[in-house]
Amino acid sequence: MAGERLSGWEEIGAYLRRSARTVQRWEKELGLPVRRVETKGGVVIYAEHGELDEWLRTRDPAERADEAVAPSVIELPQPRPRVAAGLSRSRIAWAGGIVALASALSLLLWPREARMLSRIEIAGEILTAVDQHGAELWKHRFPTSLTPPGSEDPSTQALITDIDGDGQAEVLLTTHGRAMFERFYCFNAHGKILFEEPPLSAKQYGEEIHSPPFLTRIMYPVPEASGRKAIWLASAHHLNFPSPVRKLDSAGNLLGEYWSNGTVMTLQTMTLNGRRVLLVGACNNELWGASLAVLDYDHPAGSAPAVNNNYRCKDCPAGTPLDFIVFPRMQLSRDTGSRPFVRRIVEQSHSEFTVEVWQGQRPARDGHRTDAMFQYSFDQSLRLLKAGWGDGYETIREIYPAYQRQEKLAILRWNGHGFTEEVLKP
Repeated sequence: MAGERLSGWEEIGAYLRRSARTVQRWEKELGLPVRRVETKGGVVIYAEHGELDEWLRTRDPAERADEAVAPSVIELPQPRPRVAAGLSRSRIAWAGGIVALASALSLLLWPREARMLSRIEIAGEILTAVDQHGAELWKHRFPTSLTPPGSEDPSTQALITDIDGDGQAEVLLTTHGRAMFERFYCFNAHGKILFEEPPLSAKQYGEEIHSPPFLTRIMYPVPEASGRKAIWLASAHHLNFPSPVRKLDSAGNLLGEYWSNGTVMTLQTMTLNGRRVLLVGACNNELWGASLAVLDYDHPAGSAPAVNNNYRCKDCPAGTPLDFIVFPRMQLSRDTGSRPFVRRIVEQSHSEFTVEVWQGQRPARDGHRTDAMFQYSFDQSLRLLKAGWGDGYETIREIYPAYQRQEKLAILRWNGHGFTEEVLKP
């Protein structure tokens, strides 16, 4: 084999003349030096020739007794000590003692595979972090149960990711319990709380005060040029429409805050005309449509604009989005009493992206309810290029003649004082 690196369990096993299953067991039980690297495509397994050779020298052959790979796979001799010609027996014995001592020291000092945070488990008020082999790494006890009364499932969300770029994963956790227990936590790899965010304060829309809790729905870590990650959090009021979006740095410092007047359903970073932005897809409670807010990525602030005073925030941070678009209800949504929302934002190319808007559901011929999706395509300047029915909507239109007639393809764009209708030309 060329080079010094062996890629994958098959190559490692072939080098050691053992099966892949055996070398996996050696790694787990005997500390075989195997390395892992996290990539976008998954975990890459590899090992170094020299480290495997040294490991072989320091292990008792009885420990390695196992089925051998058939010689037809790969014939590579196991490393053996070499003795130079002409050495006396005393020198050989002395050298053997030195080798034995070095082997014993390397067995004690050779670094084993790092235990990596793999998943978390929640039972009552206990959060348990588990490594890649299923062994417990650490526990944290909360002041109250993370599982709602009468439910077997925890009402929390958790995400494992490296936010500070040190190669070790942190745990991001939101708790959905009583109002005083609504928190966002960040734990380090050893179970220490790095920071926590307290409950959000009440906000006033019109004459109505909307008090906590605001339940975190989305945790969205985004890589930064520094190697660290920003953390975007989207929450929703437990009863009504206010929905905040917050940006935190990797130390938990608040960098910006935006308030939507409808539940936020999706977040997506993008670069439009050379400017990095955050796209916020949501409901729009004022007009009973779906909304798209374009925020400055570095300095998000403000609240969703509205004509009706009841949907304007009086004590939110100052400012409005860079752009704000509402997607009106269509006939199906009106018939079913559904409130549309932006389900997904997809970058199709460097010059175009698509916004998918959920308009409601109808039973298909097999009896299952089918989602009616409508798609809008925009260019880098947020100019509407085209719009059309998604697959689910097309299926519904084939079944229900009422939805086969052409509807006006339009959006409503905020102009600083109100909404301007923009109709897509055929």
